[in-house]
Amino acid sequence: MCFIYRIILGVVFTSLVSAQSFVQINGNIIMESMTNISGGIKTGKAISGVGEFGVEINHKFGQVKASTLYLNGESPSKFIGDRFGASNIDGYNSFRLYEIWVEKHLLNQTLSIRFGSLIADAEFSVNDLGGLFINSSFGWPAYISANTVNTGPAYFVTAPGIRIKQQLKENQFFQFGIYDGDPFDHFDGDEKITAHGNHWELSKDQGIFSIGEWVSFIGAKNLGTIKLGSWKYTSFDSSSLYYQNARDRYGFYFSSESKLKSFGSNQSINGFFRAGWSPNSIQNTYTIAIDGGITIQNVFESLKDDSFGIGFAFAKIPDQVYLQSVEEILLIPLDYECAIECTYQFQFMNYITIQPDLQWILHPGGSAINENAFVGSIRISHSF
Repeated sequence: MCFIYRIILGVVFTSLVSAQSFVQINGNIIMESMTNISGGIKTGKAISGVGEFGVEINHKFGQVKASTLYLNGESPSKFIGDRFGASNIDGYNSFRLYEIWVEKHLLNQTLSIRFGSLIADAEFSVNDLGGLFINSSFGWPAYISANTVNTGPAYFVTAPGIRIKQQLKENQFFQFGIYDGDPFDHFDGDEKITAHGNHWELSKDQGIFSIGEWVSFIGAKNLGTIKLGSWKYTSFDSSSLYYQNARDRYGFYFSSESKLKSFGSNQSINGFFRAGWSPNSIQNTYTIAIDGGITIQNVFESLKDDSFGIGFAFAKIPDQVYLQSVEEILLIPLDYECAIECTYQFQFMNYITIQPDLQWILHPGGSAINENAFVGSIRISHSF
């Protein structure tokens, strides 16, 4: 294990034995059954689950987090053939070290520095309202995940990096992050190399992934946010053709979410929207990707914290990109993928969350070679 992570583990141990520490243990368990009802590659059902367990320590030194992740099950995309990822818990079956980092606040709490093994999708280009939806495109956006190497530092593989956040005004801040350019440490995304989340390799070949973002809150009551950001992947002196093809790829994005209307009993209608553009996209990437939707909070007064949402996601592949048919006779043009999702989430017995979900996926895989897919799922989760 490299020297930097020995430092982090040392801080964790010191904090645990200190009387001035506040320790919080948390976890989340998700079970999901997703069925491709029609279209796609073929009909079929995938059952999967994920469990996360973490410890957060607040100490006078700063904040420390360490967590583990357990993934098991099948990928529904093998039935659907989509690129977005119909399930945002889909990942290689493994038990792995997940996040492990230290954060320090400076300059009267206006500056924070976080370093360790990080995931950028927890902090950058995030619309909280999009977290209601199950399709992966509403999480780490397609305009980044498809255009950088192996999706970048995001669920479910972390990457060594550093994040700096500076408070500009009471309602504004800027943050910037630099991470290992390839979290998988292998251009094909070999699952064996990062099977347990404890393999970290920095090299000129893999390069770096960087991202910066300006955030402003809307209104005195923080009724929403506006974000402007950009990202870039850079490989230095690459000997690999794969990394050379991705070299100096970059993009820009805008996102916003807000409360549109409030009613009695904490009921509200909310909206969110994101858009990203990658000027130098190449084959099998996206030039433009957008997602957005409407959510309703506390739909029924008889249920606690229930939510209903309708969302859409769309991503366009560059012109004149083709997919060769199985018979190697036809060239199928790649054009776009689009997902429309309708979901409802409610609590059962005050500690279990149940979420039925429907998705209509147009041009799964980015072409018309497969029929549009209609997907249904049920998700059960418990947080503690």
